[in-house]
Amino acid sequence: MNDSIVTKHESFAMASFSRVMGDTTLVGSEFTHHHFMKMEIKHAEHHRDLSKDWWFARESICEVWMSEAQFCEMISRPNIGGGVPVTLRRIEGKVMPLPPTPDMRERYIADLENDAKNCVASLRTAMDELKGAIDTGKIGKAILRGILSELNTAACAIDRGIPWVAEKFSEAMEGVIGQAKTEIEAHVSSTAMRIGMDQMRLKAIEDAPRLIESKDKAASIVDPTAKQRKIAEALDD
Repeated sequence: MNDSIVTKHESFAMASFSRVMGDTTLVGSEFTHHHFMKMEIKHAEHHRDLSKDWWFARESICEVWMSEAQFCEMISRPNIGGGVPVTLRRIEGKVMPLPPTPDMRERYIADLENDAKNCVASLRTAMDELKGAIDTGKIGKAILRGILSELNTAACAIDRGIPWVAEKFSEAMEGVIGQAKTEIEAHVSSTAMRIGMDQMRLKAIEDAPRLIESKDKAASIVDPTAKQRKIAEALDD
């Protein structure tokens, strides 16, 4: 028997995907997940033994978690943008903290409050300038233009800023619904596959006795002279 030949190189690595059960938050996702995909990349060694090539995974390089929707997008939409947001969980043995619990509602409320605050600030500035002009009795074109500019800023915040935030909130909600649908479909598919495999194993267990009972019959089909030989042996005895 030949000795195993082990080859190591900096470029040797192995990648694997697995489905994980458990509650966690994920980067780029707006809800807590009860199941997700894990991708892990490890250093690898090549072994040559028994005239065959063998690959063995060694130390972990990095571990990445992603939702079912992110996994589907990653494999079905290559060469688009900078990639898909994922959760870096471990790199060279160092464990990364989980991302904070997402709260999309709070983010959009903050955007609306910021637009409203800018609008009020512009209106107050215009009011102060107008009051100052009235108090001094000097209302020239430059002062009026400044007041008009502040009023325009406030109007833009009302006409464009707030509706823009509302539109983006609606789009984000549609995206969350789409992600949820993908997550549900993936969970249903994996559950159906698992149930199907369990049924196949039960069927195999149920059929095992019948397969054993039909062993002699199968042998006689393969070798039609088997029965004749048994009769001849009985006559010789």
